[in-house]
Amino acid sequence: MKPSRTYELRLSEQGIDLFLECHCRLTRLSRQFLPYGATLAVAVAALDLLSAAEVAAELETHRCRHATGSNGRFVGAPSSLARHISEIGVRLSQSPEFGSAPRAASLYLAGLCSFSTFDDEQLLAILRQAMDHPPGS
Repeated sequence: MKPSRTYELRLSEQGIDLFLECHCRLTRLSRQFLPYGATLAVAVAALDLLSAAEVAAELETHRCRHATGSNGRFVGAPSSLARHISEIGVRLSQSPEFGSAPRAASLYLAGLCSFSTFDDEQLLAILRQAMDHPPGS
């Protein structure tokens, strides 16, 4: 069994809707009952496929800016996720679009917001990869 940990997402009502939309899309595509952590792992893996400019643009979207809130939701995911999101932050901080590493919470949301940029086949491929090799492992 892969080690896991619990991540707290601080979401607005719109952020909760966003997470659930992403999760429902993944479960429909995969035809499986997936844990919420799979959705978070796919969000991070998808985020890693985006350029720094694409991540910066995603963070500026109305949807992403309004997804942060005070509703704490806990999601169990691979413990390697924290290391992977930190690595993404370092990569972004070295780009001209970012002066410093964005907060992990913002990056999780940007990953969720980026779901709409991927077609179904791409998301399924990201899901398969994330399930076989969790981000950061």
